[in-house]
Amino acid sequence: MSTQANRPAGDPPSGDSVSEADRRKILSGLLLIIFLGALGQLVVAPVLPTLGAELGDVETLPWIVTAYLLSAAVSTPIFGKLSDIHGRRRILLVAIGVFLAGSVLCAVAPTMVLLAVARGIQGLGGGAFIALCQAAIADIIPPRERGRYQGHIVSAFAASTIGGPIVGGLLAEYAHWSLIFWLNLPLGLLAMVMMDRAMRHLPVRVVERRLDVIGATLLIAAIVAVLVALSWGGVRYPWLSAPILGLGTAALVGLAAYVAYARRTPDPFLPLSVLHDRVVAPACVSSFFAMVALVGLSAYMPMYFELILGFSTSRASLAQTALAVGTTIGGMLMGTLVARLPRPKYLAMPLQAVAIAALLALTFAIDRLPLVVILLLMVIIGIAFGTMFPLTTVSTQNAVDRSHLGVVMATLNLLRNIGGAIGSAVYGAILLGSAGGARVATLAELSPTALAQSYTILFAGVALTVALAMATLAPMEHRPLR
Repeated sequence: MSTQANRPAGDPPSGDSVSEADRRKILSGLLLIIFLGALGQLVVAPVLPTLGAELGDVETLPWIVTAYLLSAAVSTPIFGKLSDIHGRRRILLVAIGVFLAGSVLCAVAPTMVLLAVARGIQGLGGGAFIALCQAAIADIIPPRERGRYQGHIVSAFAASTIGGPIVGGLLAEYAHWSLIFWLNLPLGLLAMVMMDRAMRHLPVRVVERRLDVIGATLLIAAIVAVLVALSWGGVRYPWLSAPILGLGTAALVGLAAYVAYARRTPDPFLPLSVLHDRVVAPACVSSFFAMVALVGLSAYMPMYFELILGFSTSRASLAQTALAVGTTIGGMLMGTLVARLPRPKYLAMPLQAVAIAALLALTFAIDRLPLVVILLLMVIIGIAFGTMFPLTTVSTQNAVDRSHLGVVMATLNLLRNIGGAIGSAVYGAILLGSAGGARVATLAELSPTALAQSYTILFAGVALTVALAMATLAPMEHRPLR
């Protein structure tokens, strides 16, 4: 793969020569974009019961989360490669524009189906944010210093994680749910102005490559088939019915076709060679399972507080912040220590074991634990999740050459987005399927006993997924940070 540097007049010759003042300007713009993307993803969770009651389509409810994550999974590698061709700044501007257009469509959507479609459009833009921001930071920050900057990223993500559910819950309870989407407009316009000014300081490295449309089509078709099957299974159709088995077969065929195609294509949509690296492969797979667990838990915990514990929407939003606070603590802890510990994964792995124990406690005492214990368990679980993402991000960036950062970060975030979409779809199917959600019009009609049983299964499933994340992180090779 050939690389050339095309720089406008006045750009610094390399990332190593970017001044500290310019780094701060770039970081400020990128952090606001990360905040915006995380807010768009997380602010919806506490209003799901409100949406289910007002729009009256419980069966489609998981797709309000899944559609965003699915389209983000699709767009992440596309935007990653386009940023290598046209530069990070231009592609981020396009992505923000798409995100804002989707936000407007979400705000005016009259039905659950149209809202899910609009969320998909919103996710097309949002999918670029984290991957491209991480790649831009990696362009100018050496690996040994990236842990400190990952702490800033975690802080921005945490601000949206904590503030998003609170704002969403308050707006849904005291105003109208559509305001959570209108809120994106002023934030998005501010992000566009700040990012456009800041990214002009970033050197442009153009990698000569084409966008693999055939490979993208094959892989995306397989992903969509998997997610639709997981969303419909046990809710709309029995798991062993012809539609679900047909979708599963289509997914396997699409994946096999992509692998065969990618092996003989010089620059495939998702390079298989990247996944052979002994750091990149375990980091990607472990991040995938961690995101399955995190999104699955985050999306449906507000419903747990409302429907099982009887909280109001705003109070459930406040309770949800326990998970976000824990994730923030874990992320900042790992961001600080990743360059100092001789084997940082040996901090993350025991914390995953503690999270599994906390999830099992929720599983076996679904509605019998005091609130303070539930919140403490959520903080503990969040800390374990929080350590995973700085560790896998910095390790992956350190393992590859700078010219491959765009596609590798897109690959890592693609698998995270797919994991999030699968987590939303699978746990939504578990929750609604086992509680009889396919046979009711609103969440209020669901049996409390059936819901408690569903959440027992959900928490046990999240615990199993965290165990898979821990097991797949174990073989990750340690390489000293450059």
